[in-house]
This record gives sequence, structure tokens and C-alpha cells, in this order.
Amino acid sequence: MKKYILMGGVLLFAFAMSISMASAANINWQLVQTLNIPANTTTPTASMALLNGMQYKVSVEGTYLAGDNIQADAEYSFRTGSSTEWTDSVSTYETYGEELLDLYMDSDNDWGDYSTMHKYSKEITGAGNPLNFHIYDTYPSNNTGVLVVKIYSARYAEITAPNENSVNFGNVNLGAYLVDDDQDPVNWAVRRGTCAMATNNIIGNVDGMHDDYSWVNDSATYTQTFGATADTTSWLPGKYCFVFNPSEDGGESDIRLTREFYVITGKDDCKKDGWKTNFDSIFKNQGDCVSFVATNGKNLPANQ
Repeated sequence: MKKYILMGGVLLFAFAMSISMASAANINWQLVQTLNIPANTTTPTASMALLNGMQYKVSVEGTYLAGDNIQADAEYSFRTGSSTEWTDSVSTYETYGEELLDLYMDSDNDWGDYSTMHKYSKEITGAGNPLNFHIYDTYPSNNTGVLVVKIYSARYAEITAPNENSVNFGNVNLGAYLVDDDQDPVNWAVRRGTCAMATNNIIGNVDGMHDDYSWVNDSATYTQTFGATADTTSWLPGKYCFVFNPSEDGGESDIRLTREFYVITGKDDCKKDGWKTNFDSIFKNQGDCVSFVATNGKNLPANQ
């Protein structure tokens, strides 16, 4: 029988969005669909339509029986009586090609190296179309069992400002973003000396605070961008923590990111060992601290 291959529009590369997943501080894969792919037919099983530009992980697991003492997973097989190990080609059926008994996702049947757990996955970028899955066999009617395909969408976030353990003064920009397949509210706060919940709040939108911030959605990249400006001129010197906590929907993993930074208000914060006690020895000495203030931050701390 002729080989049956479906051609599709999925882009088989990951991290193609404007903000790279590789730089994200917290990545969560949210299960959005489970499919059972029957082994006894080459009729494709279609997934939901994948959002164009959204990042996904597709996993497949399990084995099925293909007749003639053959057991197969998404790409590899073992034939009792002739096989000594699991192989891409089907033992005694090598003339049919390595694609025999493979699970196809559209036109792709490469699931990587053999897994003793019979679990495989790949990361893709959606193209606005469903995925079509089928198991290729020249005589599928004597097969039994299913392969289980699970599709996950990416949900991740990153704090972009201020820099970790940076020393800041005046107006301090707070920045972050969330990538998700739907829009979510956000909780945020800056806390003095701790990242713990409901403790030493300075600004934010939790625990009765209502400070200004922006939360802008870009539907083309599924990105929500956070921005706020903190006027630190009246704050005490020392360490602070920016907490970024987008609200999750049912079934989504919690994302709670933190970023510690320091605030300095003037040269007096450097005196009487303040350069050391207020800033955890980021400054080399009092002169290093004073130089930072005098140059409006151009002369960076020696230990930063």
C-alpha cells in the first residue's frame, strides 16, 4: 500500500516569538488537549487549532501491538522472535522503510532517540491550524491499542527591570512580562527587606495598595507587559524586593517571580558603615559608595 503522509502548516521550531523563551525566568507547560491515536486506522486524528505564533510542546507516550508479534511506540518497534533491541526499522519488514509504524504529526515522524519509557516530545510554534496525527502502516486493521498524545501551551514570565542586586536612586523603573494563551490579571508589590507575602509593602496593588501601573496586552505575541515607576526619594536605604505574580486560571501553574534590588537616597547613606550594612558589601568602601552617588550612578559599585 502507498505511504500516507499528511502535509500541515505547523512550524517545527521553537522560541520564534519576539521575546525568547530561552531568557524566561519561569516556564510552565499547560496541558490543553489529550488525544488517543488509534493504531488500527490511518485516518488522521485532528487536534484543536494551534494559535498562530504560540509556543507548544507535543508529547506522545505508550505502545501498541501491530500483529506478527510486533510491539511499537511512536517511532521504534520490537518483534519477538527476531529483534534483539528496539529499532527504527521494523524487524523482517525493513523493505517497507523506517517510517513503517511511525506516528506522524502532519508530515513529521521524527521523535528523536529511543526512549525506554516510550515517551517522546518536541516543541513547536503554532501556525493557526490543527495538527493531524496518524500511525503509518500498510495493513493497520490487525493493530490494537492507542498512542496518547498530549499538547501543552507555554506559559512563562520574566522580570526585566530593575537588574538583580542593582543599586538605584530616584525614579526606579519596574518591568516584567507574561506570555500566555489568554489574558490574566496581575498582582505586584515592592517590599522592603523581604520577598515574603503581605510583609513590609511599600507600593503595589495588593493588601489594600492601589499604585499606578500599566498592563498591556499584545494579542499578536500573546504577551502582556507590565510597567511601573517607583519614586524612591523618600524610601529608607537598603534592599527591596519586586514581586511579580500574574493570576492563574484554573489548571494553570502559579508564576511568582521576585527581583531584589537596592535603593540609595544620597551620600549620607554611605556614612557610618552604611555603605556596608545597607548594601551587603556591594560597595568596596565608603568612597566607592559616595562616588556612585556623586556621578548619578555612572561609577558603578566595585563589587557589582
